[in-house]
Amino acid sequence: MLPFTDFFPDFLAESPFINELENIVQRFDTDNKLSFRGYEYEYIKFRNDSEATRANDTTHNIHFGALKLSGFVVLFYFYDKVCLI
Repeated sequence: MLPFTDFFPDFLAESPFINELENIVQRFDTDNKLSFRGYEYEYIKFRNDSEATRANDTTHNIHFGALKLSGFVVLFYFYDKVCLI
C-alpha cells in the first residue's frame, strides 16, 4: 500500500467522494505528477463529465470535480511518486 492511501481514506471519510479515491490517485499519477512545482497548490481533477459542476465538497477542498491540495501535502504523501519524475 502506498503512503497516500493512508491519508485519503481519513481525509475523505465524511466526503461523498470517498468512492473516487482510486480515480483521484490515478489522475494524480497521469496528470499532476509531471507538472508538480513544489509548494504550489495542486488541483487533482477527478470528474470531467457533466456532473463536475455539481461535484463540490468545500469541507474537503473539492470544487467542480477537482480536489485542491497544498504543495506540502503533496510532498509529504506523494513523495515517492514525485521522486520518480
